[in-house]
Amino acid sequence: MKFLCGSATVMRDALSRIADSAMEVCTHENGQRCDGRILPFGGCVYFFFKLWRTDMKQMKLLAALAAAVVVLLGIWMCFRPKGIEGTKDLDIQVIYADESSKDFQISTDAEVLGKALVEAGLIEGEDGPFGLYITTVDGVTADDSLQQWWCVTKSGGRVDTGIDSTPIEDGDHFEITLKTGY
Repeated sequence: MKFLCGSATVMRDALSRIADSAMEVCTHENGQRCDGRILPFGGCVYFFFKLWRTDMKQMKLLAALAAAVVVLLGIWMCFRPKGIEGTKDLDIQVIYADESSKDFQISTDAEVLGKALVEAGLIEGEDGPFGLYITTVDGVTADDSLQQWWCVTKSGGRVDTGIDSTPIEDGDHFEITLKTGY
């Protein structure tokens, strides 16, 4: 809230009333109220930026956004891709920088790819803000100085989830390719 008034007393009084009510207005020594007009006797111009009302509108907007996020998160949790329980056999093809490849067959009870590959000892990585970041596959470590990284695909197609949340089913085929260049 911003007040431009002719006297420090008026300002002090007005600011002290703000704590009591955002709708309070300043009062001059002669008892006149400053309600946003130029008063002929007081000479006060009162600028009242309805900050309190704006804050309430912002709070309502933030509450609505928070509620929407909670609802969307709940929907995602219900319908997110889930792995199938039970033993699954996976075919994993590792493609190295020189374009040679090696095939692995993994049998697992894990429901997500990351857990299955870690349990099999095929990959190593670092936990980051987006889950496991693969650094090593089959003993071959990606070289950051060469901008190398491991790319996971499923049957030649893109995987839109992190390795920690990629669901697996019996018979799935995944490729892990050492790529160069970000």
